[in-house]
Amino acid sequence: MDNQLILKYKKYALSGILGTILFMIGDWLLDVKPVDNITNGFVESGWIQMSMWRFEASILLGAIAVPLWFFGLISVGKAIKEKSKRAGNFYLFGAVVGSLGGLLIHTVCNFLPVIFKIIYKNNGDSVLATSMVNDMANYIIVPFAVYFAILELFTAIPFMYAILSGKLKTSKWKAFCNPVVTILLAGVMNKIPFYPVNAVTGAMESLGHLLMCAVIFQYYNNYFSDKNSDVRKV
Repeated sequence: MDNQLILKYKKYALSGILGTILFMIGDWLLDVKPVDNITNGFVESGWIQMSMWRFEASILLGAIAVPLWFFGLISVGKAIKEKSKRAGNFYLFGAVVGSLGGLLIHTVCNFLPVIFKIIYKNNGDSVLATSMVNDMANYIIVPFAVYFAILELFTAIPFMYAILSGKLKTSKWKAFCNPVVTILLAGVMNKIPFYPVNAVTGAMESLGHLLMCAVIFQYYNNYFSDKNSDVRKV
């Protein structure tokens, strides 16, 4: 790979890091709920106390983040594909299909509390609002879940394979810098009965994608340094 392409994909990885940071902020606006929150199906009781502007801002951040994050996904996919065409194509499939659903996933997650708050504001009946939102969510859960699974599994698996197999010459522990691992870690954190810990876990999936982009940014940075070092030796 020539220097121009290396610099190009370094910038793509940096774009992905920026995009996932915006996603994380959006996730916290959506998911950091009051300490006494109770979950009922897809509905959170804390939505009543949370300001509407948080969900509006989260949707806006998601809309800005998706194209930035997409470049990061492409950067990771290209790095993997250079070492393993099959794994790279597997990753890029997950990146393209998953990112198409990325804005859908993020927006739906914010629309549910928006709809709940509108219903509750108009009639003051939280039971009715909860029932209606849960019914609506059931109609979209299948495509939501499919897009989510493709995005996470089709990116994390080839990423881990490329590192653990030694095809990407980087530390093996970095294979665990992916969204499947951070989602599992979030599940553990949610069991900890300490509010500041389990209040921030909503951004753990986005953190996984940020870490992948960061690993590949460092990979391209080392790649560039090694190439320039070889040139100087000649």
